[in-house]
Amino acid sequence: MEETGTVVEIRDQVALVSTVAKGACHSCSARGVCHMGGDKTMVVEARNLIGAQAGDTVRICLSSRSVLGAAFLLYVVPLLVFLGGFILGQALTQNQLWAVLLGFLSMAAAYVGIRLVDRWLDRKRKLLPQVTEIVYQASPEHHKKG
Repeated sequence: MEETGTVVEIRDQVALVSTVAKGACHSCSARGVCHMGGDKTMVVEARNLIGAQAGDTVRICLSSRSVLGAAFLLYVVPLLVFLGGFILGQALTQNQLWAVLLGFLSMAAAYVGIRLVDRWLDRKRKLLPQVTEIVYQASPEHHKKG
């Protein structure tokens, strides 16, 4: 997935890139969360290994593998954990109400685990998009101001 945007700030080797939602965003189920209030712009953190500066127009890319991995972690893992908790609850109690409750508790625990993994990945910057190209370099005066 590729988008083009403008670097608004640099933090260490991370660029904050303002981009207009388009492309894959229109078909994404999370688009309502990303664009609260109807605003069509969003700021994305991206690894900046090529030295883009504030004001530069850049192309950012997020690999399909990262998108699919995140979707699997967020949607499939909790569902499988719920089913496992439900089956375990059914086997232990022979009561569907307790089985469902154990399933939901298991799923809640899975989301807590996912949040911990997300924090670890965030520190490692594993799932961040990457600045792949400087499309237009801002003037040197703009770089001095930023």
